[in-house]
Amino acid sequence: MDRLALVALNSAMDDYASVTSVREELAAFFGKVVSDESLFSAFRELEVQGLVEAHRVSPDNQRLVPTSSTEKDAPDEIWFLAKAKGRQVVALEWGRVFQ
Repeated sequence: MDRLALVALNSAMDDYASVTSVREELAAFFGKVVSDESLFSAFRELEVQGLVEAHRVSPDNQRLVPTSSTEKDAPDEIWFLAKAKGRQVVALEWGRVFQ
């Protein structure tokens, strides 16, 4: 797993994460700005791999509801949350990737 995807996955471990909610955290971690497109692409790939689930704000703006992201979605419309399998990947991969 590449570094960006692993850090994105880690950011979605404890709470919902969106491109805009983790943008600054990732910039600080990598020491450079990560484009919204690159970050959204990493989250979408994690979703395809079954490591995160995607959510969007409900029509009544009261909660997040499960969805599937598409490349047509605006990066700030979709929120991601790590699944159990994603948590296992972070536990196994973090030390290997960031040693």
